[in-house]
Amino acid sequence: MKRYLKEGVVPSLFPNTPSYLSQSPAAARTSTKASSSSRRALEASQLAELEASFTENDDISTLSCAEVLAKLQSEAVVPTGFSFTVLNDSLLVYVLQGNADIPTVTAGIVLKPDMTVVCSVEDKLVPASQYSDLVEGSINRLSQLVNLMARVKSWSTDPTSASLSFHVQTAVTALETALDNLPDRESEEHRKITFIVEQLRLLTKNKYGRHYSPQLTILGFLLHAASSAAYSVLLEENVLCLPSTRTLKKVTRRLNCPSTSDNCAYLKLRVTKLNEFERTVLLIVDEIYSAKRVEYSGGDVLGLTADGNVASTLLCFMVKSLAGKYKDIVALYPMDRLTAAKQHACYQEVMTTLHSTALNVVAVSVDNAATNRKFYIDFLCDGTLKTQVVDSVTGEQHRRVHQLLTLAVSERR
Repeated sequence: MKRYLKEGVVPSLFPNTPSYLSQSPAAARTSTKASSSSRRALEASQLAELEASFTENDDISTLSCAEVLAKLQSEAVVPTGFSFTVLNDSLLVYVLQGNADIPTVTAGIVLKPDMTVVCSVEDKLVPASQYSDLVEGSINRLSQLVNLMARVKSWSTDPTSASLSFHVQTAVTALETALDNLPDRESEEHRKITFIVEQLRLLTKNKYGRHYSPQLTILGFLLHAASSAAYSVLLEENVLCLPSTRTLKKVTRRLNCPSTSDNCAYLKLRVTKLNEFERTVLLIVDEIYSAKRVEYSGGDVLGLTADGNVASTLLCFMVKSLAGKYKDIVALYPMDRLTAAKQHACYQEVMTTLHSTALNVVAVSVDNAATNRKFYIDFLCDGTLKTQVVDSVTGEQHRRVHQLLTLAVSERR
């Protein structure tokens, strides 16, 4: 059997000959020169291993507070000055200082069993918004707690490091706690503190991004209605955060509609801040004489009645609280010639509005004008003067406090 060498093979082993004539095949040489891509791959692999190892050691989401304490004490990089203890299954991390031989906790962090935290500085709670960039919700990593300790310590040792927002939010938190402890939510103290809290919140926001509460909007509207010049001075002094006059005009445009009697939306806003006693009101009807002239203002023609005549009188419907200081205008009707029939039609429209706003009318007050007497006797009392009338909206006779509709008018004709 003949044997053939493979193609390209050269004999190198010769038996029965001196060894120097035979050579063993040399191992293939590998290149020891590292390329830039291989170095980057090696560095990335090492960094990934280090990151995985750090993340595994940094994870405390499954540990108890006692285990977190042990891990924190063994940590090399921890802000100095802190003491640690476990109390009621919660981890307390605090800075204790002695002032005139009296120990005081100047800063503290409470880590609860569910891994949520509460921070305090100088016996005041720090709003969570001030450290939401470090901790959002619960703590999952030890590094989060260490960074939070450093920030809380800086707040307690260097007050200038805290922003204006920090001090404002801390004050708001303290005032809101006081509000929660007030038994009467309708008291003057509650209303005043609520006003201060809103002012502090608006202080930290850009004036073009502010959202005013209905109560503050109504207050601004009433101030502007009482004296537009005084309101302008308040805005110029910039001591209070109030809606601009342009904002108030937008609000009034939304509240008003073609009929001057439809201020239902505005009244509903006002009534929300009244208690049950303040909602019991007296309806006052009166006439205001005006100059007979027509003016064009803001795209509207002013001074005309609904039927297009020049108005000489304004029929005014007002409400006044019997057990409070609340008073407001419900509607103004331009009139060229006031009659009892027109007055009754306006009265029914006003009563419909008042019923929708939860105001309880228990009395009607008019003066002794002939038109008022005719309106009351012929339209409300069916021709005979009475001390009580049927509700023109519900058709039911008023009872109890709603029962008596008294007329401040003489029976003389």
